[in-house]
Amino acid sequence: MCVLLGIAVVTISFRTACFALVLAVGLGVLGLIQLHFASQVRCPLCLVPPLATRNCSRNRRAGRLFGSYRLRVSCAVIGTGRFRCPYCGEVTRVEPHIR
Repeated sequence: MCVLLGIAVVTISFRTACFALVLAVGLGVLGLIQLHFASQVRCPLCLVPPLATRNCSRNRRAGRLFGSYRLRVSCAVIGTGRFRCPYCGEVTRVEPHIR
């Protein structure tokens, strides 16, 4: 992203450089928000966060969507309201947690 910002400053215009800077900051903030929420969601059986990247071995029945385990979990949650944990293979229904 820094290279893109440097190229925009040197070759194109100040407006494009500002746009690239705003885009870089926005993507950074979105990444931090995703990291925060992904670490809080956990599988009830194995207690591993399925939306966060871990170095654990995955279940042999864990499927991928476009090469990503996290994308498959998130699409399953949005589409069906349940997901299969990529680490233990347990099918879990998503319910809101009321404190």
